[in-house]
Amino acid sequence: MRWCPRASAAEAPRHFAPFETPGIASRTLFLACFFNLWFALVNLLPAFPLDGGTIAQDLLGGRLGHRRATLIVGICGLVLACVGAVVALVTVMMGMPVLVPASVAANRAAVEENLRK
Repeated sequence: MRWCPRASAAEAPRHFAPFETPGIASRTLFLACFFNLWFALVNLLPAFPLDGGTIAQDLLGGRLGHRRATLIVGICGLVLACVGAVVALVTVMMGMPVLVPASVAANRAAVEENLRK
């Protein structure tokens, strides 16, 4: 039996699927899943317009009371909104704008309302 090299030794066989280029449907599905998971994680941040703020307020409210839990979550939301504003400013200056989900107004109102009591 004689050994006959192929045209190129680095080529993978056609039936070896992992080395094939992904199609547009699989790439679109991957990106949709990635962005969906990313938005789910961002939504869990403890700031008030997000679901994470309500979850944190409910979890802390049982131990600390509703007023103190709202104050803590409001302060966390203000910190996240300020950090998000700085990140948004830097990324806009770099030419890649990002979304800042935390609202300063909603968190400031929650902090002011619970500091007066």
